[in-house]
Amino acid sequence: MDNNSNEPIVLGTLRKEKSSKPIFVFVVLALIIGTTFALPYIQSYVNDPNTFLGALYYKYFKTPEPNYNPIIPNEEDLHILNEETTIYYRTILLSNITLDNKTISYNLKVRTSSLDLNDGNYYLEIYGSAKNLMERIKLTGNLTTENNYQSFTFNNFNFNKNINYYGKIIELKDENYEELILNSDESGLASITCIDSKNKFEYIFENHLLKYINHYYEYKDISQIDIYLEEFQKYSQKSALINNLKSDSAKTEENDQGFLFTAKIDLSVMNKTDLGMADNIYYYNLDKPAKIINYDMKVQGFKCN
Repeated sequence: MDNNSNEPIVLGTLRKEKSSKPIFVFVVLALIIGTTFALPYIQSYVNDPNTFLGALYYKYFKTPEPNYNPIIPNEEDLHILNEETTIYYRTILLSNITLDNKTISYNLKVRTSSLDLNDGNYYLEIYGSAKNLMERIKLTGNLTTENNYQSFTFNNFNFNKNINYYGKIIELKDENYEELILNSDESGLASITCIDSKNKFEYIFENHLLKYINHYYEYKDISQIDIYLEEFQKYSQKSALINNLKSDSAKTEENDQGFLFTAKIDLSVMNKTDLGMADNIYYYNLDKPAKIINYDMKVQGFKCN
């Protein structure tokens, strides 16, 4: 072989490095687009004190509003029941809790706008010192941002002042209520009767859905005539209103001891609003499930069968 050949010898190949700029530009654009679309969601998390980001934001950057605790505890946690505790559930705030013998008192309000609890299924659960469920109270009222003072007295439960009680707010769904077996008559109707010291309610159902309410209210105290007359007038007006919606459905009659109010409410003709009883927690609208009514009335101290 001739080593003096004039043919060029290839010593190597010079490769042009690929630019990383397109990848960098793509990453930057992806971040910008992602942030733009995610910003409303990030902002909502930051503005919600229930979230981790929100808790940090309110703790280190935002000044709390007066009379408002921005550090909202986890809704699943139990909170000691006393005057210093505020229990939060979604927009509901329950505070200034006092326990005295058979009675619990508290304030209820909402953070924004208003909320009608009367037709809802919200409850305050009460736990003992061993964190065992003791009682439930149905939360009621048409709430606003102003405190609504409420109290509830138990029939067969006493608070022991020497131990701590705990609580949390829950909302029950239809599937959370125990199924109820009702015995129907030949017409397919069944009933539940609930009684307290003055009232008797008979709820009549078809296929476990409410159709009628029979209400009996007996007033026996005539010792204070002014109070008696005021109460008698109130129920006489109620009878007139019901009869205006459906004739011969109600009456208020005096007797030797006081008076007796009786009403047969056909819910296919009238509802709570028509009756001026939107705030009455013992009246229900058409097709309310039997198992919910039975549970609610027992929770509120009635004996039902």
